[in-house]
Amino acid sequence: MDFYEKTALVERFFDAATPNAERLQIVDDYGVDYILDGPATQALGAYQMESSPAFRRVFARGEVGIYAPASKSQ
Repeated sequence: MDFYEKTALVERFFDAATPNAERLQIVDDYGVDYILDGPATQALGAYQMESSPAFRRVFARGEVGIYAPASKSQ
């Protein structure tokens, strides 16, 4: 996968219209354990990770949060 494909995938992840099932599939397909959410990712789309049942916040400081899939054990 090249830079442009990865960029499109990240933009799709943070698009509010993307279903959580698709987000979780992306996380699973690429072995993602944590997602960094801050001003740069929030500028990509309107998806609000803090209000999603699919992800849980594991760390926060200022405008930045780190999230893990809710299905993964703590």
